[in-house]
Amino acid sequence: MSTSVANPDSLWALIEHMQALLDTREGMDPQDPNFPAISAEIDAQIEAQIRKVSGIHAFRAHALAMAARCDLMQSTYLAARLSWERTVDRLEEYVKSTMEHAGKKELEGDGLKIKLRANPPSVVIVDEALIPWEFREVVTPPPVEKIVKAKIAKALKAGIDVPGADLNIGSVRVDWGDPPKSKAKAVEPPPQGELE
Repeated sequence: MSTSVANPDSLWALIEHMQALLDTREGMDPQDPNFPAISAEIDAQIEAQIRKVSGIHAFRAHALAMAARCDLMQSTYLAARLSWERTVDRLEEYVKSTMEHAGKKELEGDGLKIKLRANPPSVVIVDEALIPWEFREVVTPPPVEKIVKAKIAKALKAGIDVPGADLNIGSVRVDWGDPPKSKAKAVEPPPQGELE
């Protein structure tokens, strides 16, 4: 069985010690020769508590400032990320438009390729208010009405008109030849003794 000893400089230990001193002095006669020493120790404990509380406040202020700085950095990084993503989108649109106007389906250079690929047919919601109820469902929690594009696509492909929706056929996208994204594998630490 282990017993933990409280840090004598902790706020809890200071408060406990101060309470013990106050209890001791309360039962003493002011003429007791130890009375001045107990009073002096109480004064010293009060000063120690003030320093401890000031330190705790300073640390809390520091922690809050660091949290605020992280928020600022996060919003700065988010703004930069969104800006770069917009740049990629504009570049992709430019490449697609240029290749379409030039009648090119593929460009090659230095071992790299850029291709135009047909997108699969996709549902475009033209007016959400016009979508009939049979193409909607309620999902929970919380209860939210959702348009089921898969049902709309099936109906449109079967030649059934769905008010408020269209089937986008023939659009193309730029294929950069990027490898498919995969989960990063955990790096195994070397066997013991290999680094020695």
